[in-house]
Amino acid sequence: MRMSRKSLFAALSLVLTLAGSVFAQKPEKKALVVGSPNYCATFTKLLKKDFQCTALDRKNGAKAWKDQGYTLPKYEELKQYALVVICPLANTTAENKEDIVQFVKEGGSIYYGYSSLEWTFQKTKELGYGICGFDKLSAQFLKPYPKSGNMTHPLVYTREMGKERSLTKKWLYSVYAGDLVDAVPLVENPELKGLAVACVAKYGKGQFIFFGGEDHSIFMDIMKKCGLCK
Repeated sequence: MRMSRKSLFAALSLVLTLAGSVFAQKPEKKALVVGSPNYCATFTKLLKKDFQCTALDRKNGAKAWKDQGYTLPKYEELKQYALVVICPLANTTAENKEDIVQFVKEGGSIYYGYSSLEWTFQKTKELGYGICGFDKLSAQFLKPYPKSGNMTHPLVYTREMGKERSLTKKWLYSVYAGDLVDAVPLVENPELKGLAVACVAKYGKGQFIFFGGEDHSIFMDIMKKCGLCK
């Protein structure tokens, strides 16, 4: 059965549209997502429109819970990624100090979420994480922990976020950055003066991003503000 010219053009147009959408969906940028398999899967899903993600989890990363931490690739391998995400409940080892600093200095972006930086930050002087742009971390929770339940956080976006937003989150545990030297606050709690639950610091050609809570929409807004996601 012969197709009419109109039907043929319609079919060809559909094929080209579908082919174009397939090719368009494959991002050029790469991201390394570090943490437990569940967290890696979550952040990979959040970033999939903008990044080709590689997971470094318990299956392929040396990990002794929060004592040892994950060992990232050396800079020569790390530099292929535009973004490194350290998921909640993960932390990085001391041996990665120079690799991480060089990665950010040469244009990479590194993100620490929730308590990941807190456990890494305990080794700050050894790790040389002056690139984070602040000097203190302040854990926020109700006492006695965890019996007292969730703490209420009235949050507001700063001007740096490029849009106004106020929201209330209830977290069992969260971490705020303090003594912001070079870091710019992105999300604040008006009740906790001088602290920021999210901030970014420029270092060399790259940036160090921190968010001490868990919220997918805030995470994505931060990624967009930092020019990493559309």
